[in-house]
Order: sequence, then structure tokens, then C-alpha cells
Amino acid sequence: MLTLWVLCFLAVFGAYLSRGVRQKLALVKNLSFRGNLHYIADAGLKKAIMELTLDETEYDAFKDNWSNNPTVFERIAVGLGRQLFLTLLLPGMA
Repeated sequence: MLTLWVLCFLAVFGAYLSRGVRQKLALVKNLSFRGNLHYIADAGLKKAIMELTLDETEYDAFKDNWSNNPTVFERIAVGLGRQLFLTLLLPGMA
């Protein structure tokens, strides 16, 4: 009888520990992903700044290369070789 109680106690204790470990692993994964997103956003910002500095016209318009060039800002390989698909929707472009 005592053996059954000890077995039940160990089963409940093991389930409790596994739940806690699973939550901590999910937290670490989310924090790691958030850090990667920060660096990805920083790289995208630097790429946009680079495209704007390459623009040699005196005025800016939506016909410029930086505004409408899908090859520059779409399907960019980021973080572990994955591709990030960027879509920019301006007001009135739905």
C-alpha cells in the first residue's frame, strides 16, 4: 500500500516538474526569438538607409528605385537561412 502511495506521489511530482521545465524552455525560446527579431529589424533598417543613400536624385518620389523595387526589399534571407517576406502597405494600397 505504501509503495502505491509513493508511486502516485512521484508521478504527480514528475508531472509538476516537467510542466515547469516546459514553461521555462518556452520562455527561453521566446526570448531568443525576440533577440533575433531585434537584429533582423536593425539589419532591415540599415538596408533601407543604404538604399536611400544610393539615391542620387534631388527630390524623392514613389517612382524612385528605393520606393518600388521588390528585388531589394522582398524575400530577404535572414537568421539561419530563413526567408523573411516583407510587405509594405501604404494607405490606400489595400
